[in-house]
Amino acid sequence: MNYEQKYKEALKRAKEWMAGKYGHYISDTPQEIAEFIFPELRESEDERTRKEIISFLKEFEYDHYRSLDFSSWIAWLEKQSEQRHTGKVEPKFHEGDFIKHNKANLICKVISVNSGSYCVENIETSCRIELFYAEQKFHLWTIKDAKEGDVLAWDNSKCIALFESIFDEDTFNSHGFVGHCSDIFEPRQGCHNIEGAHPATKEQRELLFAKMKEAGYEWDAKKKELKKL
Repeated sequence: MNYEQKYKEALKRAKEWMAGKYGHYISDTPQEIAEFIFPELRESEDERTRKEIISFLKEFEYDHYRSLDFSSWIAWLEKQSEQRHTGKVEPKFHEGDFIKHNKANLICKVISVNSGSYCVENIETSCRIELFYAEQKFHLWTIKDAKEGDVLAWDNSKCIALFESIFDEDTFNSHGFVGHCSDIFEPRQGCHNIEGAHPATKEQRELLFAKMKEAGYEWDAKKKELKKL
């Protein structure tokens, strides 16, 4: 990409920022604004961590740990260069990943990755939004983020399960599930593989509850149990 094209894209991002296009999805500190307009200014996660370690070691170098010589550690860390300049920063998340907000109950699926931003889909609403600084505000979804009553699914499988609890490091229990082969709702405890499980899409959740109703059941979200209709 030539400098003229980069200039045009930076100008476009600046105008979008000023127009308030991205609302509350990103904060507006001077550093974040600059890094949004000029993605090349963004530091890698490794570089930020390296600087934090150096700062920590310097703070205690002549204080509590006099028996340790931090000078050689600091010198080594300071020689470590930021990741090789390839013209791009390796993204933390990738297309198809499910990510969860660190504080809010917001789970999204990454649709595409662009320079400095992610196009994601809110699994609750299927609404697509552009996220900036997602690396700082989101983490990769894991089974530990699942709460009782969440609906989970698998790629390349028709099985959809109503999460109950983690059983062991490989499996979790469900309150009920739509079977992979039967295509009906099974109102009983199921045991499922954690590997490959992820938050269900809006359509998958709607399908689970439709099959649940066909089987004569509904989910009591307050009591966390299935009830006969």
